[in-house]
Amino acid sequence: MAVLHIKRVLKVLLLPIALILGIELLLQLGALIVAATGRDIPTGWSTKNTHVLALGDSNTFGIYLEEEDSYPAQLEKLWNGRHPDNMIEVVNLGYPGTNSFRVADTIEEVVTTFKPDIVLLTVGVNDMFTASEFVEANSEAGSDAAVWAPLTLLRRYSRLYKLVYMTKQGVNGTELSATTTDNQSSASGNPAVNKRDLLKWSNDKEERMQGIIEFKKANSQSTENSTDLTETISYGDKKIVMISAKENSDEPGKERGYHHIQHNLSSIRQKVEQSGATFYLLTYAASGGFYAPPNSEIRKYVKNNQQLRFIDVATEIKKDCPVSANCQNLFFRDLHPKQKGYEKVAEIIAATFEQDAIKLK
Repeated sequence: MAVLHIKRVLKVLLLPIALILGIELLLQLGALIVAATGRDIPTGWSTKNTHVLALGDSNTFGIYLEEEDSYPAQLEKLWNGRHPDNMIEVVNLGYPGTNSFRVADTIEEVVTTFKPDIVLLTVGVNDMFTASEFVEANSEAGSDAAVWAPLTLLRRYSRLYKLVYMTKQGVNGTELSATTTDNQSSASGNPAVNKRDLLKWSNDKEERMQGIIEFKKANSQSTENSTDLTETISYGDKKIVMISAKENSDEPGKERGYHHIQHNLSSIRQKVEQSGATFYLLTYAASGGFYAPPNSEIRKYVKNNQQLRFIDVATEIKKDCPVSANCQNLFFRDLHPKQKGYEKVAEIIAATFEQDAIKLK
C-alpha cells in the first residue's frame, strides 16, 4: 500500500512538470517554425533602411521642442542627406523622467518589439530624482558565473517564461493606461506621446513644472497625485512602461542616486547585444550641473569595458562650449539642449557612424 501511495504522489507531482515541459517544447518548436519561415512580428518601421532606436530620457525625447528638433530626428535627416544610398530610420523612444532602472527592466521587451539594428542610449541623470526599483537581472550583468545560473538560463532561453513575463507586462500596461486613448503610433511608425505641446520652455519654473505634471498625467492613469502615476507610451497596440509607480514614489527612505548605473548599463548592453543589435552608449550633451555625475559614471563604465562603442558627446561639445551654462544658443537654462544643441549631437553621432564604417543595410 505504501508503494502504491508513493506512486500516486509521484504521479500527481510529475503531471504538472510534464505539462510545463510539454508547453515549453511546443513553444520552442513554434519559434523554430517562425524562424524557418521568416515570419517576424511586425515592428511598424516605415522603411527597410537600417533601423536605429534612440533610448533615454528627456535629453533623447527633446523636451521643450518639436519632435523634428530632437537629436534622433535630426540624425535621421542629416545622415540620409549625406548618404542617400545608405539610409537610416530612427525611432525616438526617449521619455522625460525615465531612469536606468526602467530602461534595464524593459530593454528585452523593447528589442523584441522593435528588432533594431542599432541602439543609442543616454540615461542616468534621473536616477538621482526617481526612486530606485532594483531589477534582479541587473545584479547578474557582467558576471560569468551568473550566466549559467538556473534563473538566468530560465529567463534567457525559456519561451514559456518569456510568454508569462510579456503577458504580465502587457496586462499591467493596459490596466494602467486605460484612460489614455489617443496615445497611438504616428504614421511614420514612431511612438507618439500625448501632449508634447505641454512641455514648452518657460522662464517661470512653476509654470514649466506644471506642464511636466500635466504631461505625466496625460500618459498615465488618471489620478490627483502625480507621484503615484505609472507612465506608459503606446506603440501600435503595445504599451511600454516608461516610469513605474514605484519609481514615482516620493516616500521617505526610497533610495535615490547613481549607485546602480553601471549594473544597469551592463544589463542593458548585454540584452541589446544578445538581440544582435549594435550598441552605442552616449554621455549627455551638457558637461556641468546635474549632468556631471551621470557623465562621470558613464565614463567609469566605459573605462572598465574597453570594447564598448562609446560616443562622448559632452567632451566633443565642450571643445566649442567649455561651460554649458554660458552657451545659450545650445542649451536652455536647465541645460537641456536646444535645437542647435541637438544639431551638434546629431553631427557627432553621424561622424562616429562614418568613422566606424558600421554595417548598414
